[in-house]
Amino acid sequence: MMPLTRPQDPEAVFIRDQGDVFSALSPTQIRPFTNYSIQFISAHQFYQCAKAALFVDQESVNLIMATTDPKELKRLGSLVKSYKDDIWRMKSLGVWVRAFQQIVKTSKNAKGFRNLLLATGERKITYVPSIDNSTLTVSLLHDIPNKQPGNVSDYSAVGEALQEVRSALVRRSELEAAKAQEQQQQQEQEMEQEQEQKLDSAKQDKNLSSNKRKAGSAELRQYEERADKRAKQQ
Repeated sequence: MMPLTRPQDPEAVFIRDQGDVFSALSPTQIRPFTNYSIQFISAHQFYQCAKAALFVDQESVNLIMATTDPKELKRLGSLVKSYKDDIWRMKSLGVWVRAFQQIVKTSKNAKGFRNLLLATGERKITYVPSIDNSTLTVSLLHDIPNKQPGNVSDYSAVGEALQEVRSALVRRSELEAAKAQEQQQQQEQEMEQEQEQKLDSAKQDKNLSSNKRKAGSAELRQYEERADKRAKQQ
């Protein structure tokens, strides 16, 4: 295999199946996850299995679920019976999105995957699959539209799918941060109200005590006045 070259583009993240830290986001990485209680070994296996299932090819489903080898998964996916390219193209992106969503939710190291995906920031993500006997460069692959026919089409939507999942994670993080801030503000308001109630209660107790003392003094004066009056009458 001829090695693929990598352009220097600070505005993009290029993901290969191996070679750097972002390779952990590759769909071929072994990262077990579940979807409707069924365990898949990788996003790649899920993708090819979904293709076979869509075209009701149970034999291909069984073969795909029995292997973890990326090249074999790709080969089996290309042999799906009754495959119709136009139908699959409408489903392809959504299948990749579902796979990565489930990895974020159910894989063993979901947090690590999520943090690495968020670490790509707002940059465009482009997946560069390993292709045998290829002379293509990453820059050429980068320029192929998602709807372009050919062998690359199965994987050209991976980057877009990762970006969708990343955007959803960012929105969720923002919502969680806003909710946490709202809860903190509510707690602070409740503490202030509690403090005000304590102050009001203390003030009321003080006024009540003062009123009792005043009432006691008035009763004492009235008793003395009555005593003086009786003494004078005698």
